[in-house]
Amino acid sequence: MSSEENKRIALSIIEALNARDLSLWSKHLAEDYIAELPGVSAPLNKTKTMGYHQRFVTALPDIHFEVLHVLAEGDHVLIHWMASGTHDERLATVTGQTIPPTQRSVKVSGALLIEVRDGKIVRDWSYWDQLSLLAQLGITEQPGLFLSAEAFEVGSKRSD
Repeated sequence: MSSEENKRIALSIIEALNARDLSLWSKHLAEDYIAELPGVSAPLNKTKTMGYHQRFVTALPDIHFEVLHVLAEGDHVLIHWMASGTHDERLATVTGQTIPPTQRSVKVSGALLIEVRDGKIVRDWSYWDQLSLLAQLGITEQPGLFLSAEAFEVGSKRSD
């Protein structure tokens, strides 16, 4: 398949998340599909990957993924995205615990590398800023961990 066709297939993941319809995503996955996801120690199959993503679609019912960049070469597509939403429902963690709704708005960036073979997604590697999400939800308080852009200006002094 062409790089353009692979891009279209890869972007179906973002479309499915924005539509909150993971069955739309599932139809583009190969039977032997696996994913490597943040916070999970081993690759997940199709069913478990859907469960991983369903947690966020449920907890942030207005979640929206904005595609910032898409690069494709051969069977691989890289999608750089920014997600935003409001934490209105319980967020299930990978340990089985839940984070009660905080009603906070969040904005998180990430990237998704997808491998397409014979018109189906066979593998994906997802990378996103989990620590930033937890900080925005008020779960982790790490003073000084996140600096404003101004802190990196030449000649600026930071006081603690």
